[in-house]
Amino acid sequence: TINSPLQKIFTTTPSPNSYEDGPVELGVKFKSSVAGYVKGIRFFSSNSPSGKYTGHLWTASGTLLDSAVFTTVTPSGWQQVLFAKPILVKADTVYVASYHSAGGHYSATPSGLASSVITGSLTALGNGVSGVNGLYSYGNSPTFPSSSFNATNYWVDVLFTPNTYTFNLTSITDSTGCNNSGSLQALVVNAGACDTTTVPPPPVVLPTASIGNSPFCTGQAF
Repeated sequence: TINSPLQKIFTTTPSPNSYEDGPVELGVKFKSSVAGYVKGIRFFSSNSPSGKYTGHLWTASGTLLDSAVFTTVTPSGWQQVLFAKPILVKADTVYVASYHSAGGHYSATPSGLASSVITGSLTALGNGVSGVNGLYSYGNSPTFPSSSFNATNYWVDVLFTPNTYTFNLTSITDSTGCNNSGSLQALVVNAGACDTTTVPPPPVVLPTASIGNSPFCTGQAF
């Protein structure tokens, strides 16, 4: 089994302020430099989470692509939820990741998105790059966040896998325990080839390697 790499915009544990307000949707505009799949939404919770939390992925114009409910939310930590299916996103295209806090409890850092935050292929857009960022909208029900104040970072993030990535095979073991290790093979994986929602995908070519790091294993078929 090859586990696809997960990218995130924010990779540290922040120290934001905690707020209590009315029911609110909080979000961030982001884009990826490569096509890929958003597998889910994550956010950093306040010190006293309350009520139902629901993650959303939207187009820049406000079309809802998918949503998922957070089942457990703990204080002052990263929370995440996966969509039922990964959502394909295009390269260099702006999307909005958000979550709705029914209890109105959230964390935030004022001016945290005054400039862009870039991590790998992902970018949280700085305020003014593509309109405002640090988005919110009040409402009892989930809604597209479109307002902004002071480029506030509400610490909303995505779980993203690029469409194409390289898997480096460094160890292989057969059923008898024979193994080989080292730089065996680099396998380029096309995640789109595994998408069965449209047309039957082509077969995925798995890596092969010779077993030969002990006299017993040399020449062993694998």
